[in-house]
Amino acid sequence: MINRGKIRVAAMNNQEIPKNVALDKFGKPTVDAKKALLGVQLPIASFRGSGLAWVVDILSGVLTGGNHA
Repeated sequence: MINRGKIRVAAMNNQEIPKNVALDKFGKPTVDAKKALLGVQLPIASFRGSGLAWVVDILSGVLTGGNHA
């Protein structure tokens, strides 16, 4: 996967981004970087990546006594 900065650079240079990296504002997969900036970026490693981020968020909040999302 790529980071949002690379999507911005691709948008400025009118380049396409790889498939399965972002969704447009209507929730459809896109390779158009400008449409991707208006939509959302998909998590790294698909559902496994978002699950891992969720677990890290909860554990870091619980173990440190702080808040979590």
